[in-house]
Amino acid sequence: MKFRSKASGLKSSLEPVALVAMKGTQKDFTDAKKITLDAQQGSLLASAFGGNMSIRSEINNVNNPESQYSNEIEGKVTVHAQELIEALDSMPPSETLIVELRSINDSAKELVFTMGSDEEQFQTISCFPADVDMPPRYEKEIASAKVNRLIFADCLKRIGFAFGEEDYFPQYFYWRTKLNKNEIRFIAGTGARFAMTNFTGDGIVETGKEMAFILHKTIMGVMSDLLNISNDDLVSIKQVNQPQGDAQRVLLLMGCHEVCVEMVSSQDAEAWDSVNENGVIGGDKAATIVFEKSDLDLAVKGIIATYTEDMKKQNQTHVADAHIDIDKKCLYLKTNTRLKSQRKLSILDGNYKEGDNVFDFSCASRYLGEFSRNYRSGGRVQMEFIGDQQPVLLWANAQNSVSSNSDMVNRNDSTGVEEQYLMFFLPLSEASE
Repeated sequence: MKFRSKASGLKSSLEPVALVAMKGTQKDFTDAKKITLDAQQGSLLASAFGGNMSIRSEINNVNNPESQYSNEIEGKVTVHAQELIEALDSMPPSETLIVELRSINDSAKELVFTMGSDEEQFQTISCFPADVDMPPRYEKEIASAKVNRLIFADCLKRIGFAFGEEDYFPQYFYWRTKLNKNEIRFIAGTGARFAMTNFTGDGIVETGKEMAFILHKTIMGVMSDLLNISNDDLVSIKQVNQPQGDAQRVLLLMGCHEVCVEMVSSQDAEAWDSVNENGVIGGDKAATIVFEKSDLDLAVKGIIATYTEDMKKQNQTHVADAHIDIDKKCLYLKTNTRLKSQRKLSILDGNYKEGDNVFDFSCASRYLGEFSRNYRSGGRVQMEFIGDQQPVLLWANAQNSVSSNSDMVNRNDSTGVEEQYLMFFLPLSEASE
């Protein structure tokens, strides 16, 4: 095995492969942290599989002219991903490297990176005896779409905090993506609290039919990194079947890279069938109020400040109580712990169901804190109450007065893209008093 390639182009082509090999992998997975390189006449093939995600990359002078790849001797080798990237990182970016597989003895080999301009300077990395055992390729495409890469990455950031953490609710270790023509929606939650972001705009999603898939949170970090280092405007997404059984996978195609992700198990998918955000959004509301996001931010800081270190050590749920005073046009937020806080938010507008004049609920204070921290665009918030022990909704981008959810958007005037951001949660069954 022997080929030549420019250091900067080779490194940029192999970085996504190294990310999949090293990040978001299954614990103690045999092939984690490994990359198999297959030097062929016209292309360098690179592959990695960490148990949750795999990647196949074809590097050549068509899809990455900067690689300046030329092959002298065909061959295949498997190396440690981190050693590979560190070796390339130690070379001058403009240098043409001679990459050659050499035998150390009868049983061991090494991969040598030599500077073409000065062959006295080189770097070696170790080799594994066996290649990465890649999952089989798919047989049938079920659905496909092209998605604006930057918006897809932004969706991941918006809901990245919202996953469940309890081992006995593993179905909430996932997020759901829905794709329609010119629309993308991400939602994640714990079962008691969900966060949703929805983008609409011409050209942000190209697809012939609706797609929906559910993916595990362990791959969110590496998927975000892959999207951020890509130069493509659009990401191709395919929903495909596995060669055996009804399980499905999702493929992401970015440049010369084909990334494959295993979808949620059928058992956990059944739990997500009951998550009907449209039903929550469209249901009748007992009360709807509008207030300033900045008022909420300050009130939440006061509420969270009463969550003492002793309470945290005892893993106590920190509770915030809410009360709407219709006559005073105020929303009161308070805690009833050893340290106390009571804050008052002015209601700019409100709609109330006839006959009801008391609207109280209690919730985990962290829900309010999460909304405050994870949507920082300011403006106003619309809070909606469905009824006793029913979800409470927090909409960002509210208007000065109560409005429909279609009007609560953050519009980018230069692109015409509109974003909606919503959190909804179940109140606690009893107040903290």
